[in-house]
Amino acid sequence: MKNIQITTTEGKDKLFVSTPYKHSFVSKIKKIGGIWDYSEKKWGVPKNNSLILSKLLKECFGNDGTPCETVDIEITLEKKLTAECEPVFLFGTVVAAARGRDSGAKVPENVAFLRGEVASGGSARYWQTIVKEGAQFIIYAVPRQAIENRLDWEDDYGSFK
Repeated sequence: MKNIQITTTEGKDKLFVSTPYKHSFVSKIKKIGGIWDYSEKKWGVPKNNSLILSKLLKECFGNDGTPCETVDIEITLEKKLTAECEPVFLFGTVVAAARGRDSGAKVPENVAFLRGEVASGGSARYWQTIVKEGAQFIIYAVPRQAIENRLDWEDDYGSFK
């Protein structure tokens, strides 16, 4: 997963946050005063919302950018996973990311596929990132809290250890 970065810019009354794109995060950060800052290419959030922001980051990504205990996890999928117009996330971590219907999907550096494939598909407007059924892969450095909370995981997806 792209690292979550929380930085403060001197002279501004905001915290700037950089995360992988996740629709549920975008809709929630707007509710706490988050505004996309085109010059910073990050979300700007009023500093007085720092505790709420931390909670939101943990809810969506399993951590808030501060050091935490991590583990490696091996996953075997029993069904195809798709995400519309965003990456596929498991345990708060990007597993595969497409940029459009015909872009193909890429696997981030912290994920290693042992078998199976990733792809893109759908329509031009409603493209999908796809991790195919039967895929087996390892996600490195997953926040332990994300695993304990089963973030982005449904039991019928398959198994993990």
